[in-house]
Formats: sequence, structure tokens, C-alpha cells
Amino acid sequence: MSDERHPAAEALQRQLRAVDIDLKCALAFNRVLLKGLAATSAQARHALDVALNEELRTIAFDNADGAAAVQKMVEEARTELGAESSFRNALAHDLEQAILDCAAALADDEDQSIHGAYPLRSCA
Repeated sequence: MSDERHPAAEALQRQLRAVDIDLKCALAFNRVLLKGLAATSAQARHALDVALNEELRTIAFDNADGAAAVQKMVEEARTELGAESSFRNALAHDLEQAILDCAAALADDEDQSIHGAYPLRSCA
């Protein structure tokens, strides 16, 4: 066997490395965009969740060799975006409940201190 490399093989390896770099950058940018969109609002998170679910259904009909790996990655992204939104939803719920309780106390003209009476569970 010869240790010499064929010029075409070396060129192919360089091209494959370039494609790998491009693909990794594209995936990183997509993850950032998904997270950024999910952070904008509950409606955006819901729209992303619906779109990812539709993609999962489409992937389920794909018989390609990599379909299972793609499905796993999409499911993980969907789970990650959902986990991030559950914290925000819990925080929003806690804040809304504290506001409603304080408003009710004011409406009833109660004269009790409400400062510190409503710790936010989601931040603990």
C-alpha cells in the first residue's frame, strides 16, 4: 500500500470539511433563531410548537435512513422550547395572581400589608 494520497481524494476531503462547517453554522443560527422567536411571546412559542409538530408528522412518513435521527433532533428542540416556556408561563401566572389578589384587597378596602406576602414560586 502506498502512503500517497490521491489529489482528488484530498480535494473531496476539503470540500466535505467546508460543507460540515457550513452545516454546523446553519444549525447554530437556526437554534438561535428558534430560541429568540420563542422568547418573544407565548403566541410565537405556540406557533413554533405547532410548526415543529407538523414537521414531526412529515418526518414520520419519511423512510430515509436518517429520518429517525432527524425526528429525534426535532423532538428534542420542541421539548427544549417547551421547557423554556413553562418557566415563563409559571412566572406570568404568579405575577398575574399576585396582581389580582392585590387588586381584590384594594377593592375590599382591606388595611393589611401585602408587601412580601406574594413570593413568586417560579423564582424560588
